[in-house]
Amino acid sequence: MEEKQVSVDGETRKLPAPFFVIATQNPTSFAGTYPLPESQLDRFLMRLKIGYPDPVAERELLINSEERAGIDDLKQCLDASDIKTLHNSINEVQATDSLLDYLQRLVAYTRQDDKFTFGLSPRGAIALIRSAKTWVLMNERKHVLPEDVQMVLPAVTDHRLRAVSDSSGRHAEEYSQRLMAEVDIVAD
Repeated sequence: MEEKQVSVDGETRKLPAPFFVIATQNPTSFAGTYPLPESQLDRFLMRLKIGYPDPVAERELLINSEERAGIDDLKQCLDASDIKTLHNSINEVQATDSLLDYLQRLVAYTRQDDKFTFGLSPRGAIALIRSAKTWVLMNERKHVLPEDVQMVLPAVTDHRLRAVSDSSGRHAEEYSQRLMAEVDIVAD
């Protein structure tokens, strides 16, 4: 997807811009599927857990249980040019040298700590800063704070990190929490 094209049956097709993939994963069973290798997981920007709906939303689901009910009533709020504009706006969000130092300390920690099977890749580091900048943009600010990096860190890193003793990724949340607890925001 990085190449913005796909090849099917020997024919290469350009993808429309913007283009993104949303995938779902059943957290309880891999029957009939295979876990993705680390190199493929690294291509996903984030892993978000949505959990169960709250009681009010679940009640609405039960009342409107007809498949795809209401989909025709949805109103488009952004078009492709709006998304491109927002995407380009990320480049206007500032990250100071000290913020980038903090981000690099987080990444280095994952690469140097022998409890991790492997550290965050350059792609993971880029995903972390771009996600933090997007968070800042959503909050209508112009500069990244360490708290912004910490806000997006679990979603960006938990599917990328594995402990040496746990290849299943079931306790991945502990890894991002550990990173935030053990890596100082300000260098010594």
